[in-house]
Amino acid sequence: MAGKIVADTLEHSTAGSIATNFVVNGSAKAWADVSSVTSVGDSLNVASLTDDGGSAPNDYTIAYTSNMGSANFSVTATVDALAPRIAVADNKSASGFSLNIYVSNSVGTATGNTSDFTVHGDLA
Repeated sequence: MAGKIVADTLEHSTAGSIATNFVVNGSAKAWADVSSVTSVGDSLNVASLTDDGGSAPNDYTIAYTSNMGSANFSVTATVDALAPRIAVADNKSASGFSLNIYVSNSVGTATGNTSDFTVHGDLA
């Protein structure tokens, strides 16, 4: 049975009820499916994705449509690749962050990958 929202609570047949602020606070505030050619397949709250260029083809800057309340938010990122890769989020600010994809066994950045990320925290 699907849950329903009644006033300020979410009711569910097996879980009782829970205040909607728990649901809202726990929801992702931004997410995206990013291809290796700096395009976004689908997203929420992502205004732009910019290739930072240079010798790092999988270094991106992500800008939000609606800013976060501060740089104190969590980013979880994954990489869809056949070889080992590491996704690193850094340079966080209320307006966005950098997403860098690295080969896990070398110092260079990786090419030809798709990645996904979600952001949790408070919106401004």
